[in-house]
Amino acid sequence: MGYESAGRLVQAITLHEQNLTDRRRVLGDDHPTTLTYRNNLEAARRAKDAHLG
Repeated sequence: MGYESAGRLVQAITLHEQNLTDRRRVLGDDHPTTLTYRNNLEAARRAKDAHLG
């Protein structure tokens, strides 16, 4: 999560969205790795909201 630690949350979210799309396509929605990527995306979104709020 280099972008997040550097404060580049918009870029981090974009990459997390792309990664999640790929994982869903390859592994399916319920695969543990897909769920981890979904969690990473939501964590980045929460960090962005906390930073703005």
